[in-house]
Amino acid sequence: LQNSLDFLLRDAQEISASIEVIIVEWNPLPSSPPLASLLRRPPGSTIPTRVITVSPQFHDSVSNSTGQSFFEFMAKNVGARRARGEWVLFTNGDVVLSVDTLRAVTSPGLDPLAFYRMDRTEIPGLLDPLSPLQNRR
Repeated sequence: LQNSLDFLLRDAQEISASIEVIIVEWNPLPSSPPLASLLRRPPGSTIPTRVITVSPQFHDSVSNSTGQSFFEFMAKNVGARRARGEWVLFTNGDVVLSVDTLRAVTSPGLDPLAFYRMDRTEIPGLLDPLSPLQNRR
């Protein structure tokens, strides 16, 4: 998640993209620190970033005894409902968007009646989120 956030905030600022980032923390473990306290923002980042926490109590009220501890699509819906922009891009914490993709999805002229999707490419190896950003590409 930290890699995804680092690249997204840096690249969005670099291309002057008008975006907001919403991260949904669903059903956090009571023994773990809040996600918002663990994520680092690059110094000088001006991109609005919010962490929305869905409590274990709410999770329990909708879990319907499924035994699942995380509902990915409900979490995405929570984020979408709180988004302030005209468009919503759903992604996951292990996805790093290329700057060209970010430029394409934030450019004017997107068709509001279209559904956009993209292929995913796996990057071999791990990106160390503690290394300098320029060393992670």
